[in-house]
Amino acid sequence: MTTAIAASTTDTRTLRRALGNFATGITVITAQHEGVRAGVTANSFSSVSLDPPLVLWCLDKRSGSARLFQQASHFAINILAVDQIGLSKRFAGGQEDRFAELALQEGLGGCLLLEHTSASFQCARHQILDGGDHWILLGRVEVFEDHGRAPLVYHQGAYSLVQPHPAPSSPSQYPAKHMAARRREDPRRPGAQQPRQRQALKEALSSLMATART
Repeated sequence: MTTAIAASTTDTRTLRRALGNFATGITVITAQHEGVRAGVTANSFSSVSLDPPLVLWCLDKRSGSARLFQQASHFAINILAVDQIGLSKRFAGGQEDRFAELALQEGLGGCLLLEHTSASFQCARHQILDGGDHWILLGRVEVFEDHGRAPLVYHQGAYSLVQPHPAPSSPSQYPAKHMAARRREDPRRPGAQQPRQRQALKEALSSLMATART
């Protein structure tokens, strides 16, 4: 049995570890303003509304890109595919030019679209809210693409893969060792998923609601 911990009395590392039990996808958010480009890795992405189509993500107020994202008229949400760990690390690190030698497509308002992603959303900046030590950026989806590639997943501080659920009859059928192994990075190149037909915008956002967090 575990002991409940008051969030007000614990350190942020302990709270972050607990929050890490919620598996998320990984995105690279990009924007451009007056010729200056910005891109950050984020897993704080969520669908908010289907009508109108709104999404949100959160950006650390200390980020050097915060002002640019506040000024840009649009931003792009690139949902990374399972074989794009390199891009996740590139846009999470301190590389001076994160876009160097990358194949890019310019979208609405200068937002930048990465190749071979799982999906991408081009969003008009809708609203920016104060969220403690982060800014909450709401975007209205104007254009999207569903490429049907298996997504990259993040859980308990490690990259993971999406696998079909075995649907056991009881929780005891999940060996702890097996569950821990699934959280580790799998170096094998996964097989290509069978392409799906393009879905309507409401269906795409509905599926994201199941795996996104604020």
